[in-house]
Amino acid sequence: MMDLITALQIASNSARVEENTILLGHILKSSHRFISPYVPTLLKILTGFIKHVDPGVTLIVLKTLGILVSVAWRDITQPEEIISLIVELLQDRSSSAQRMESLKTLGLIIRNTGYVIDPLKKYPKKLLDLFLDIIKTEQLDDIRNEAIKLFGIMGALDPYTHQDNLLQLQKMQERNPNEKNFSTDNLIPDGDEYYLKCSVYVLLEMLKDNSLSSYHKMAIEALLSMFRTLGELGLRKHIEEIIEVFILKIKIDDRGRGSLMRDLVDVISIVSQHIRPYKGDILDIVLEFWDDPDLLSQILSLVNKLVEVIQEDFNNCVPRLMPNVLTLLNSIPIDGSIRTKEILIKLLKTLKNLGSSLDNYLHLLVPPIISLCDQKVPRVVKQEAMTTLSILSRNSRFDEHISHIIHPLLRIIETQESLQVTAFGLLNSLVKCSGAKYVIWIPMVERVLERNGISNVEYNSLVMQLINDGNLGTDVYHVSGMGRNRAQSYDPITGFSNENWNTFSVSDFNALRNAWNTTNKRTKFEWLLWLENFSVQLLCTSPSAALRSCQMLATDYRPVVMKLFNPGFLSVWEKLPEDRKDDLVRNIEHAFTIETPVEILQTLLDLAEFMERAGQPLPIDVSTLGEVSLLCKAYAKALHYKEEEFKINPFNPEIIKSIIHINKMMGLEEEAYGTLDYAQRETDSKIEEEWFEKLGRWDEALDVYTDMIAQYPESENCILGMMRCFKALEEWEDLFDLCKFHWDKKYLRSEIAPFAAIAAWRLSEWEKMEEYISSTSDTIDNGYLLAVLNLHNNEFIGARSLINYSISKLDAEMRALAGESYHRAYSCIVTSQQLVEMEEIIEYKQSDDPERKDMIRLMWDNRLQGCKRDENVWKEILNVRSLVINPEDDVDTYVQYCLICLQNGHLKQARKSLINLMGCDPFEEGRFSKNVNPQLVYTFIKLKWLEGDKIESIEHLTSLYEFVNKNFLLKARIATKLGLWEFELLEDDIDEVRIARIIRNLTSATKLNLSSY
Repeated sequence: MMDLITALQIASNSARVEENTILLGHILKSSHRFISPYVPTLLKILTGFIKHVDPGVTLIVLKTLGILVSVAWRDITQPEEIISLIVELLQDRSSSAQRMESLKTLGLIIRNTGYVIDPLKKYPKKLLDLFLDIIKTEQLDDIRNEAIKLFGIMGALDPYTHQDNLLQLQKMQERNPNEKNFSTDNLIPDGDEYYLKCSVYVLLEMLKDNSLSSYHKMAIEALLSMFRTLGELGLRKHIEEIIEVFILKIKIDDRGRGSLMRDLVDVISIVSQHIRPYKGDILDIVLEFWDDPDLLSQILSLVNKLVEVIQEDFNNCVPRLMPNVLTLLNSIPIDGSIRTKEILIKLLKTLKNLGSSLDNYLHLLVPPIISLCDQKVPRVVKQEAMTTLSILSRNSRFDEHISHIIHPLLRIIETQESLQVTAFGLLNSLVKCSGAKYVIWIPMVERVLERNGISNVEYNSLVMQLINDGNLGTDVYHVSGMGRNRAQSYDPITGFSNENWNTFSVSDFNALRNAWNTTNKRTKFEWLLWLENFSVQLLCTSPSAALRSCQMLATDYRPVVMKLFNPGFLSVWEKLPEDRKDDLVRNIEHAFTIETPVEILQTLLDLAEFMERAGQPLPIDVSTLGEVSLLCKAYAKALHYKEEEFKINPFNPEIIKSIIHINKMMGLEEEAYGTLDYAQRETDSKIEEEWFEKLGRWDEALDVYTDMIAQYPESENCILGMMRCFKALEEWEDLFDLCKFHWDKKYLRSEIAPFAAIAAWRLSEWEKMEEYISSTSDTIDNGYLLAVLNLHNNEFIGARSLINYSISKLDAEMRALAGESYHRAYSCIVTSQQLVEMEEIIEYKQSDDPERKDMIRLMWDNRLQGCKRDENVWKEILNVRSLVINPEDDVDTYVQYCLICLQNGHLKQARKSLINLMGCDPFEEGRFSKNVNPQLVYTFIKLKWLEGDKIESIEHLTSLYEFVNKNFLLKARIATKLGLWEFELLEDDIDEVRIARIIRNLTSATKLNLSSY
């Protein structure tokens, strides 16, 4: 092990790392009892390789890390850092294999360390939203299924807790300007500006996401295309956002920094003067990375372009920049390399553009610049140096520096014929800038020129003027300050037509019509391909230049085309003739009327909602949209459309029933009851038994069904309705008997079978359960119940296969609901948790390690405490655990379940559960049995209080207080409850005896536990 650790620490290439990591995995599997001392070192080594440049190494490291946490779970107490690293890998969409292995490893880490629920609270967007996004957008079924499974491993976090966490995170982001949100969800369609804003926001959101680095170049090209097409005026409102993202990316993106700087140069060229407010921020990044030799060329290009564009406005930045420029100019190695040549030319061009702002630095600049002409540098560098000095000579104090220049310049004229033209240009500039002061240099220059037989017409003319007139006049050249030699302003090349499109060409129409055609689409793959092609075609033919700029990126990266699907559709819809609109709507309606995949229906429903918000609703019947929404379990949309139907026909009982059902499914209890109350008061509709079911009023529904079945004993609706009521009320004996009674009705057998199987399970009638399951249809419930049966029979291989099958069946529903929100998808996540805990039951049954079993039970408890406090959620999860844990062995958890039932008003369920736990009614003989757990008795007394037996409840609670001796916390709670109940019974008249009891009870509670009252 030590040799292997050393080999990994000094491994210098990918092959060695991969070989040693694979070997480590085999050692961990076979010698897991002896690795405890090495775990911290191994974790440090493996996590160091997680972000290896070789994807193959990353995959092997992830697999080995999964093995390590599986065998050394006792020694890993702080998994947060590992989880954070793996989540970063998950955000990288460039490798499906890496994402798959990351999901598996993350599941192993969370499951083996028991670190459940807390990660979702700590990283509400980073984790939970990431997994929802994977489920919504991932194309590979295996990756989606693994993400669904990971949801179950982490636990079904209460949606309200998640909402609170998001609000806290949002407040933190508002205080952090770097966390600006570029979501397009809340943008309101308002003409061409809307399309531009959507396009820019989608691209900026991509640029902020480091996991999409492989697509960043295309996103930047799309932005630049928009700039070229629309110009700085079209994008003026978004320049600030774009520049901020560029600067942020340059600061944090080590790999792409140079490329981003080059792109920023292009942006500055296009936005021109509008870059002025950001010159300080740009100079900050210039100075921050100036010392990086790999970036120096890009930095000089950036400075040069900034100076060229904003001219005199850069003056106040010169003092900050010049120390770096002077250091570079004096220290750059003259090695004749191409890189040195490039840097020197860019540096000299920058100095030319700075112009008159360099007056105070001429004494420091002139010597190193002219010295370049005496060194072994490329001819073009010498030419650039002399040209730079020629331009700087126009400054007011340049004549003071002629003595530094004249001798090297004469040597060039004398010895380097190829540079004579440029050298004379500089010499003439020296004559012009110094005027009469140049006279003292004339004899020396004349001797050199005569000795070499060299002459220059302009120089001779200037010298003659000096000798004859004594000066050169004031109009030798026009001094205009910085940027005299500035290049022409940038003339952007348009990538697309900038005109507003009012009509489509014939080819555009044909391409669109072929893309939106939904006929002959049968398989899921065909539908997904249809949606992708239609979305891309909308961008290609969109009248919006901004949307068209994104078409190349959308072709390569599908999430972009889906985010721009609605804006693209609206932009095309506005320009379509009426007959084309009719054809498009017919094709969408056709998708609604056949067996279309749920994810396609969800996308089209989102489109219909968007178009309605945009003020251009699609001419599709609201009843169709409502039914499709219900089919997709998109309850918010379904409620909207059903309410629209209700406005048209307020007396239709089917519509009222649907509204009640939808409100109930969305957790809108008051709205559901209000709808029922309206139906009773305002309409002549008969209150149907199914309405009570929708409201969860199972007792009332059962009473109605009981009366009806007496009149119609063969009614299929009554039989199945009674079964639903018995199941909800947990009347397992009655349900089981009813199923047996009607089992011979073969036409009902497939409907009865799931009820019969669940009742048989709850009554431990395992042989009957097997018989009933064989008649169930191929659904997730079928796989779930078969897995339960296999677990009971210890057929673990079959159980695992059925669990995986059930997760795959959950995929379609989960994918549709994830498109709405976490709250809507919560029921699916609870089911995922149940399936995951079935897998853990296999481990629990197979393990001989008591410590591991305790760990699993603690993990189950932590998950359950993080779940929504809803009796149905808790009941479903506890039913699974009852396969290995008897309720009598987990009293505290079941007491919490009963308290949830009491809080939510489900007294009958609480009574039944408590009596099952205690084995009897503890007050059958007037006093409670002293053999019953006092905690259960205390909960049962609270039940009786809620049932209305208040005086009797106080008497029983007083007796329990006297009985409980050693459990001081429970005794304190009992005393507190007695005081509060007595206070509640206190009437308007002063009852001194009762007041004395209240004070005595609350005083006792305080003495027993200071925090109890």
